[in-house]
Amino acid sequence: MTTTQIGKILVVDDEVELKNILVESLTSQGYETSGLTSSEKALASLRTEPFDVVLTDMMMAGMDGITLVQEGLQIDPHLVCIVMTGQGTIQTAVDSMKVGAFDYILKPLRLQTLLPLITRAMNVRHKRLESASLYTQVRRAEHNYRSIFENAVEGIFQSTPDRRVITANPSMARILGYDSPQELIASFNDNGAELYVDPAAAEEVTRTLEAEGIVKGYEFEAYCKDGEKIWLSLNIRLIRDDHGTALFREGAIEDITEHKRAETERQRLEEQLRHSQKMEAIGQLAAGVAHDFNNLLTAINGYSSLALQRANPDSRTKTYLEEIRKAGDRAANLTRQLLAFGRKQMLKPVALNLNEVVFDMNKMLRRLIGEDIKFDAKLDPQLKKIKADPGLIEQVLVNLVVNGRDAMPQGGALTIETTNFELDQEYTSKLLALPPGGYVMLAVSDTGCGMDMETKGRIFEPFFTTKDKGRGTGLGLSTVYGIVKQSGGNIRVYSEPNRGTTVKVYLPHFDGDEEPAERPSVETAAPRGSETILLVEDENVVRGLARQILEQAGYNVLDAGNGEEALRLCRQHSDPIHLLLTDVVMPETSGKEIAHLLTSLQPATRVLFMSGYTDDAIVHHGVLDTSVEFIQKPFTPVGLTRKVRQVLDLNCGEQCKKLSRGGLQDDRK
Repeated sequence: MTTTQIGKILVVDDEVELKNILVESLTSQGYETSGLTSSEKALASLRTEPFDVVLTDMMMAGMDGITLVQEGLQIDPHLVCIVMTGQGTIQTAVDSMKVGAFDYILKPLRLQTLLPLITRAMNVRHKRLESASLYTQVRRAEHNYRSIFENAVEGIFQSTPDRRVITANPSMARILGYDSPQELIASFNDNGAELYVDPAAAEEVTRTLEAEGIVKGYEFEAYCKDGEKIWLSLNIRLIRDDHGTALFREGAIEDITEHKRAETERQRLEEQLRHSQKMEAIGQLAAGVAHDFNNLLTAINGYSSLALQRANPDSRTKTYLEEIRKAGDRAANLTRQLLAFGRKQMLKPVALNLNEVVFDMNKMLRRLIGEDIKFDAKLDPQLKKIKADPGLIEQVLVNLVVNGRDAMPQGGALTIETTNFELDQEYTSKLLALPPGGYVMLAVSDTGCGMDMETKGRIFEPFFTTKDKGRGTGLGLSTVYGIVKQSGGNIRVYSEPNRGTTVKVYLPHFDGDEEPAERPSVETAAPRGSETILLVEDENVVRGLARQILEQAGYNVLDAGNGEEALRLCRQHSDPIHLLLTDVVMPETSGKEIAHLLTSLQPATRVLFMSGYTDDAIVHHGVLDTSVEFIQKPFTPVGLTRKVRQVLDLNCGEQCKKLSRGGLQDDRK
């Protein structure tokens, strides 16, 4: 019984009969066997077919067996060659072995001797192939590792336990700004270059490695070759021998500088958003309080004014009433500041040059700051104009100057500066919530006590103050904030404790035509009239006061508490209604809707709105529509009668045309 063998044998012998016997015998043992009679044919076959073993005669016509072995091993280095000889000597054996033959065998051949030799030859062949395969795998693995090491995006390194660099890849050098790994290694080992900006970080990594053997995702600030600081993420482990002795460290670094910057920017934007939302919520609350309070102040100030008109000039009652009116005026000023912060006040913007505002207020500002503070103004002669409410801009300047003065109780220097400023996308996106473009900057700087970060973060909140009790309401900077934001600008504050403060206000350039500011009326007496006025006000106390003021001035007054009552009165009243005096913000039906319905019935009726603050019904971002007449609550009796008379005396012209078309419309929509 034969056992099938795995292997392919080539028999080469110029004695045809012997060749055939060997081929037949080896084939019968399960080997795939071929036979040839010349070395030249054998070499040709080896070049085209793979063989495991070559069994060749030593002495043949033409090329001998030793030469065939040499040439065959050139073709396949792992080929196993056995030489057959009938004239063999020790020298023959030595010559065969020298050229790479596995073994030799003497003729005449015996199958019992040949087969074990063939088996050993096959085993050697298999071992040679396995070794070659393993060698190839090792070389391939080494090549792959070297490729990963050389081409990795991360910086890879090895270092001794005392942090001397052993190896580093090109990315390690690139990340840290070195031209090559060799330069990096020399710099750290020979020149004492330091990686960690904070020495405590290096100590923390060492402690963790010794305790746990590995550090994952450790973020720290590092030095580059040129001294620049970058942020790195480190993964590192400590390699120990079988006895626990530390051998070396191996790790990888990744440059996360851009990620850190993006994270910082995200946190800044989130903080900016939270601050904006907080200020918006406070502003809504402040405006709502001001609206309700203004209705009460209208009654307090109005009735105290009426009472003063009838009080005995020498009576103590008149003194009391005057104090009530003064307190009411101060309260009205507080509500105006709250409305300014909530951006719910009425703006009457005109083209302004801030230099002229500073110049006109120069004397007053010098009186405000006192003699122990040096005052200086650095005004850009080429300053462009802005569009803003002159009175409110003056209020901004006064509040900033007073704040600067209060920060310097022992004296100092206060500087006002104006300049043109071009804001690019990067600056506005990071520092100011404004669109890029041209702006005018107003800066007020002092050399006072300054502020820490926590204080600076709250200075625009209503009623927040660092001043002593009784020295301020905490509404000055809140007012500034609201006016600037409502005027389309923004504010930046720079301050450090004991280093002073600079507040910079940015307002957009205005390149349009100038709009002359209205000059205040010099009239002092309350004007009178006899026309019919429809008064619509949902607050009973305000409606009663307004009716009394108007009736005392000679007018015929019809009053209603809501829109439905107003329309019923209009339909029942057969004579003309010359003026509609209506609150803007009311439940169910707004003042604008009432005006639209009433003027559709009586197109010649003029309209005067009044409110403690308004929504978007008659304003656009706080700017009063030019076709709308408005009086702000709280008003005085003289103020109300003067405004009523002014509206009644208007040339009907364009306003009547607007009303006849169906009420007040937003021409810009």
